[in-house]
Amino acid sequence: MESQPIDEGTLINIELDYYTRLFNNRLCPSLKEGEKRDKKDYPFLHMWELFVYAAILGFNDGKRKALDKLHKPFRWGNIGNAHQKNLLILAVAKANSFESLKDKEELKKAIEEYANQGLSIIDQELKNNPSAYADLESFTLKVLTDLPPVRS
Repeated sequence: MESQPIDEGTLINIELDYYTRLFNNRLCPSLKEGEKRDKKDYPFLHMWELFVYAAILGFNDGKRKALDKLHKPFRWGNIGNAHQKNLLILAVAKANSFESLKDKEELKKAIEEYANQGLSIIDQELKNNPSAYADLESFTLKVLTDLPPVRS
């Protein structure tokens, strides 16, 4: 069997403050087993979707933000396979080296820190406009338009 760059069972870290302000029943549901998700209530149905979205914003911003107080709400394996591959491609591109795939912990840390940067962008936007996430497409366009251009 082929070795994966990040093990499926690996817990993903997010900043506890962002979990409290953004994840936990704000932008995605925090459900108990057996409860149903209702799409109309949240822009993201799963925590990993918000994490991937935030990571993409962080990669686009070109900045990593270290995590302070850790919370581990889901496993790497919860992230859709195509999304895992996209995050890995973005991480390798930012590292500018395939060597980054050899160090699983550093690779995971990089993805988490780019996601943390993206979460800080989302958090700031929501502080400025609490209903900003109601229209995710407009929100994304605004956030990406406001980010400074990434320098190579």
